[in-house]
Amino acid sequence: MLEQKKIDFNPLINCIKPLGFNDYIKLQLHSKAVLSDSGTISEEASILGFKALNLREAHERPEAMEEAYVMMTGLKTDRIMQALTILEKQNNKTLCMVHDYAYPNVSEKVIRIIISYTDYINRNVWRKMD
Repeated sequence: MLEQKKIDFNPLINCIKPLGFNDYIKLQLHSKAVLSDSGTISEEASILGFKALNLREAHERPEAMEEAYVMMTGLKTDRIMQALTILEKQNNKTLCMVHDYAYPNVSEKVIRIIISYTDYINRNVWRKMD
């Protein structure tokens, strides 16, 4: 699709085919900054400790912005450049991991919550009867 639109990128930018999760994480860890519209960029940056910009106009993870771990820029070039300048000057060691992301056994808790509410949701939202 990019080839069809004939978009010219800076030679330092590599457009690559989709990667597996482990390869993607490795790239994130070794990058100067990650620019992403991914819904999980806040968690990844905070937990793994890399610099990141959220390219969305809105997102569902304000806690990462409250800890200043991720800045939301949208797609305007001047805002992205401004944020990259700030990231370059910042030391990630002064940032704290988002507290909510540090809880142990989150997956187990989510499973218990889903199981606990399944019958209630089926009955009251979907009007399913046994």
